[in-house]
Order: sequence, then C-alpha cells, then structure tokens
Amino acid sequence: MQIVGAPFPAVGFDTVVPMTSERASALKAVGMTFAVRYLGSITAEELQIILGAGLLFMPVTFSRAVGWVPTPGMGTSDGNLDVRNLKAAGIPQGVTTWIDLEGTAGNAQEVSAWVIERATVLNNAGYNTGLYVGAECGLTGDQLYALPNINRYWRSLSDVIPPSCGWCLMQAYKTITLAGTEIDVDYVQYDYEERLPMMVAS
Repeated sequence: MQIVGAPFPAVGFDTVVPMTSERASALKAVGMTFAVRYLGSITAEELQIILGAGLLFMPVTFSRAVGWVPTPGMGTSDGNLDVRNLKAAGIPQGVTTWIDLEGTAGNAQEVSAWVIERATVLNNAGYNTGLYVGAECGLTGDQLYALPNINRYWRSLSDVIPPSCGWCLMQAYKTITLAGTEIDVDYVQYDYEERLPMMVAS
C-alpha cells in the first residue's frame, strides 16, 4: 500500500455499506475512482477488497446523534479510538482521515477544542486530518479555517459556510443506489490552496 494524492478530476463515493468484491468491482466498473468507509466498521479484509478492485481509499469517522455537546476530553478519547481503529484495519499513515463534524449543540469554543484535540491525536499518530463539515457544525467559515491541525475540508450535501480555503472534496446532493449499492457521490477538487486529499492506493 502507498499514499497518493487524489487524482483530479475524480468521482468516488462514501457509504455505510461494507464492500464485497462484487460491490467494489461493480462500482469501479461504472466509473468510481475511490471509496470512503467508516472507522470502526471497515476491516483489514475489506480494505484489501477495495484496493483489489482498483479503487483508492479514505476513512471517515461516524457522526454522533444530533444535539451532542463536545469537550476537549471527548476529543482526546475520540482521537485515541480513531488511531486504534486505523491500526486495526491496517490503514497506513499519511492518508486523509476525515473527522465528521455535524449536528452539535456545542458553542464555537467547545467545538473548536474538540476538533483540535481529536486532530492532534491523529496528526501525532502520523495521519493527515481533514474535516467533513455538515449541518449544525457550530463553526463559521472563518472559525473552520482557523482550526490548527486541519488542512483539508469536505463539503457535505448540507448548506454550509465554506472555510476561506474552500473545499477539496464535495458531496453531491441526494443519496443514490448505483450498481446495486446505496452511496453518496463525492467529487475531488483542488481547494484554493492547491490541496487535494491524500488516499490509500494498492
């Protein structure tokens, strides 16, 4: 396995559905370039299936139930769990690991502290940390951009305010079923600082 910059242009998908060889191959055959799957769900065996189908790969964390309130300690414990899940699935260092931020009832200070602590743990473990920005993220565009240890941003299908650097990954509107699998479609683009996501390749 190796870490590569995402190809541009590229279309891929994120999904909660585990990949089988048949699913991964079918999605590759209809033009998908990369897969995004969830930490705590993906296994080392599934990662090999994804790569074996010729797809690139990135991990994303699960979101919490709407209305959650973050703390710095929660960020540290979340980051430690992320690292354990990354290692358990055999996901190599350097890949962009997306933290899901949405549905929070926390204020900007609480949210920022949680993101900073979680990203610090991931970065210290050797991973490149990005932020998936969903509805009710608790931060303005300027506050998103000011976060240390976050240098890539993924726009959800929700109406969210962009950081001043823009997005390097865009989620298309509406979940669809493609090649027999329910997915969200995602598009790679350069952000305004010429950055692309970092992906795992075989």
